[in-house]
This record gives sequence, C-alpha cells and structure tokens, in this order.
Amino acid sequence: HATEIEAVFTSVAYDKGSQLLVMLETVLGEDVIQLALVTLIQKFKFSNIVPGDLWAAVQRVVDVLSTDMLLMPRASEMKLPSVSVSSVMDRWIHQSGFPVVSISRGFDGKSMKISQRHFTMNRRSDEDGAEWYIPVSYTLNYTQTHIVWLYNTTMSIDIPAHTLLIVANVDRSGYYRVNYDENN
Repeated sequence: HATEIEAVFTSVAYDKGSQLLVMLETVLGEDVIQLALVTLIQKFKFSNIVPGDLWAAVQRVVDVLSTDMLLMPRASEMKLPSVSVSSVMDRWIHQSGFPVVSISRGFDGKSMKISQRHFTMNRRSDEDGAEWYIPVSYTLNYTQTHIVWLYNTTMSIDIPAHTLLIVANVDRSGYYRVNYDENN
C-alpha cells in the first residue's frame, strides 16, 4: 500500500540514516566509509540493498584495514567494540528514537561517569530497556578529542584532577543528546 511505503521513507528515517553514517564515519574514518560504499555500489549496481548489506561492506573494510596500522592508524586508539558493525548499527536502526548521554563528574574530581538512557518526552524511558553501542566523543579543557564506546548503561573514566571542562559529542557527530551535571 502506498501509505505504508510513505511511512517507511519519511524524512525522519532519511535524517536518522544520514546522521548514523556521519557518526560511523567519524569513528572509522572517511576512507573506510567511502571504500565500503564504492564496493557496495559495485556489488549491487543492478539490485536493491538492505542495511545489513551496508554493514557487511563496512565490516569487510574494517577487517582488512584494522590488521594494518599503517592503513588504519586510529583503530587502536578507538578501541573498536568486539562486536560486529552490524550488531552496533542494528541497535541504532531498529530502536526508535535516540539516547541521551549524561556526563557527570565523580565526587573526587578525578573521574567522570558516562551513562545512557532512551530519550523520550516522558520520564519513564529507563523502563523500555533500550541500549545502544555509543561512540562517545569527548574533550577535556578543549584539548585532544577522545572516543570511548559506551556498551552498557554506565561507565566511568579517569580524568586529570585539573580538568575544568568536559565537552561530549564533539562536532555534534554522534546521534545522541548530551546532558551535563551542574559541576561542568
């Protein structure tokens, strides 16, 4: 039915899809995504694709390039998750909405807590069980940008005691909102 087709191809779906590719490109690098897209287009030039085809193409490029640090030097720094690209991205495309990532300082001032919850307009979002694999980019005092993977609901990271400012979702490349505590 035409109405069902229109519902699938809404501007929200296209906006989310394009932002997810930007997020993936920020983590893996422009060259990885471009190479995956070129091979995908060549393979499926006369047929349709599904999201799994794209994730498989990206995975193949990551697998090849991550074995050679000269070709993909950021791989060790990014601490890529031990799960497949498909496992990471399927959570983003099959769960509605997006997460809000909360950043708070530890009481000692030497750590920061990063947590996620499903962003909804009502306050019962933590009851739906939605979790994402989130590449959280952050900078301390506007110095170097770091990327960590938030696999679970919460994680803690050690930071220097003299850190004055924590900024997450650097360049707004991640498909998530950020909430900071009052001490930031």
